[in-house]
Amino acid sequence: MVYAYSPVETLTPPFPLSLEKQGLSRTQQTLLLLVNAIPDLRDEDDLQCLSFLAGELGVLPHTPFYFSRGAGSSMPQSVVLGHTLRGCVELGLVGWENGILRAYATPETKGVEAAMTTGVTWLAMLLPSERRVLTEVTLSLHAMGIHALSPAADEPFRQAINRTLGSSEGADTVERRLRMVRFGLGQD
Repeated sequence: MVYAYSPVETLTPPFPLSLEKQGLSRTQQTLLLLVNAIPDLRDEDDLQCLSFLAGELGVLPHTPFYFSRGAGSSMPQSVVLGHTLRGCVELGLVGWENGILRAYATPETKGVEAAMTTGVTWLAMLLPSERRVLTEVTLSLHAMGIHALSPAADEPFRQAINRTLGSSEGADTVERRLRMVRFGLGQD
């Protein structure tokens, strides 16, 4: 069962935004923060992975997006996030430029929002394909009852990466990059 609320419901955000942004819903504000922080969002699936990781890894506290995996889908999806993205495109807050999602509004970064931006910066270091692998690994660890950032996850994290990547070309490089990001997120 998926629990969600209307993406048009305006809530008081956990972080301050400029006066011109106060008319935006919490979901719209959060989407703008994520899109502004990541320079290479390729499609909605990449945005879904990023948002899931931000919530699951504590980068985005009190995430307004609720995720589930439907039949036949291995990646988590948020109906609320998908609806918010389409609404933001229609309002002209975000759009596609040369195959990359861009924000046309820039919220101020203060307080909790600045801390969130720091965490998202770690996720921004990853390629879209690496964010997808990290999502799969995080879900795998979660199924075993292990949080990806916990100290007890060191060896299970490596094993989950190896299972996900197999013997694909560049697997060692991807593993190193994912471990670096995991370490960085664990320090914040």
